[in-house]
Amino acid sequence: MKITVPKNRFFKRFANEEDGSWSLEIIILTPAMFFALLFVYDAFYGFRMNSVNQKVAFTISDMVSRETTPIDDAYVSGSLELFKFMTAAHNNNASIRITAVKYDGENDKFELEWSEGRGNIIGATPAEVENWKDRLPNMPDNEIITVVETYVDFEPVFNIGFEDRLIYNFVFTRPRYAPQVLYDNGTGT
Repeated sequence: MKITVPKNRFFKRFANEEDGSWSLEIIILTPAMFFALLFVYDAFYGFRMNSVNQKVAFTISDMVSRETTPIDDAYVSGSLELFKFMTAAHNNNASIRITAVKYDGENDKFELEWSEGRGNIIGATPAEVENWKDRLPNMPDNEIITVVETYVDFEPVFNIGFEDRLIYNFVFTRPRYAPQVLYDNGTGT
């Protein structure tokens, strides 16, 4: 097959050349293909971990939203253990925070009902919740939703260009079977 090239004699000769050293080409291309494969594997692994973390955050949020009895410390701790198990975050670098948020329509602001964190995160503060206005949906007055936040450190398998990063998910869900999800801190409240 002839390739159309400029009239330059060098380019004509180069385009028609079919000689080559197969072993030399393999020596040059094998490392490049190997590092390309590592890069693609690492990128796929990063996207997979992000997807898995997001799905687990939605699962825990849905699980909490279906509760009709008050949840307690054991429930929140168990949610963290479930998160670690489902995301394979066995090096204790995972955290979870569950927060109940109420919308005050008169003052057009969100109010903290209760919040509990496990791992390296503490419960949300009222100031934090007020700043979630752009992250939460429009709600009717006195509506209460549950927010689940998950945090896990992501470490790439290979050190070929991707940095360690925090995978963070923010999921809100309206309670399914009760007007709100209650929290029992052990004192009966």
